[in-house]
Amino acid sequence: MPFDDKRKVVPHVKGKVIENGATPIIGLYVAGWAKRGPVGIIDATLRDARETFATIKADIEAGLLLPKSIETSCKFPNDLVTFKAWEKIDEYELS
Repeated sequence: MPFDDKRKVVPHVKGKVIENGATPIIGLYVAGWAKRGPVGIIDATLRDARETFATIKADIEAGLLLPKSIETSCKFPNDLVTFKAWEKIDEYELS
């Protein structure tokens, strides 16, 4: 994934990751501190996530991203993170 070492963010346009200054990477999106840097409050991060979601939704509606490919892109690292798996991760993080 591209990373801007100077700004400490993943380069993007409204949450869609770009490379070489402008070329979008289909199906790759960013939110949170990776999108805006380690600044701001929860409200700002939430607004960023909403913007990224709107970009994903627009890409689906434009036929650029098929809903099934969303599942494919959410693999971590080689397996889909199910809700049950996320609960285990969450439990560990909370401990």
